[in-house]
Amino acid sequence: MVEPAAPGYLVARAVRMAFLARGTGPRHLTFLPGNLCTVHSWSEVLRRLPEPEYRCLAVDYLVGSDRPWGGWTVSGIADLTRDVLDTSGVSRTVLVGHSAGGLAALLFALRFPERLAGLVVVASGARMTGHRTFDGLAEALSRPEVPQGFLERALTGMWSVPPPVEVLVRDLGLLGAVRERMRDVLLSCADYDLRGQLGSLSVPTLVCQAELDRGRPLAHGQELAEGIPGAQLVRFDTGHMIPLEDPAGLAHALRVFVGTDAWDEETDQREKR
Repeated sequence: MVEPAAPGYLVARAVRMAFLARGTGPRHLTFLPGNLCTVHSWSEVLRRLPEPEYRCLAVDYLVGSDRPWGGWTVSGIADLTRDVLDTSGVSRTVLVGHSAGGLAALLFALRFPERLAGLVVVASGARMTGHRTFDGLAEALSRPEVPQGFLERALTGMWSVPPPVEVLVRDLGLLGAVRERMRDVLLSCADYDLRGQLGSLSVPTLVCQAELDRGRPLAHGQELAEGIPGAQLVRFDTGHMIPLEDPAGLAHALRVFVGTDAWDEETDQREKR
């Protein structure tokens, strides 16, 4: 039986942060969930990364943690990720971000490129213009009272197939109490258009984009892959929730990417010290 990721807490620059961790291997990966997602969206991906080879940390910045120094914003999440790495004693990592977590990962790569052995952007983009569901999500989350049934419809709409009942019930229970945090993260995404800065990224990059995403069009992933020098694009036959709809496919893409591009012998030796 494959053991699940283990929950835990750490304190990074006086901010208490929840996480899931799995593995003790030399290759370190850090995972950021999307907005309207929980850290458990990464559980099945982590389970498919062999423990002897990988050391994985999924950061729960939204539900189980204190307010980041930069607030519940993609900028604050990027800086919080640096603090988590510092506290964990990790010099370099492969950073994997989904949706809003992908935008935070892009900001991290622009600010702290020396901390990255690789960058993986999942169902995200460099801008919010052209995002087909952003306006409706922002309007509903900004109301004094969220419309009845809105969160369930929003979560269901991010899948290309009906989500498993147990996953939907779990996420509704966790996310129902953090509406203002989700609103702040979502609205902060509109502050950024990183297209003009993509060419300055020199980190090995993998872009994973969904063919059936109702929010983020495939063109946003293509734009990232074309704008970041040397970036690879992998398409998934899923909706927005790639980590939940196709965890095996995403884990395979990560294993190939980390094994061939993001890590070399020098990196492995550095992480073993």
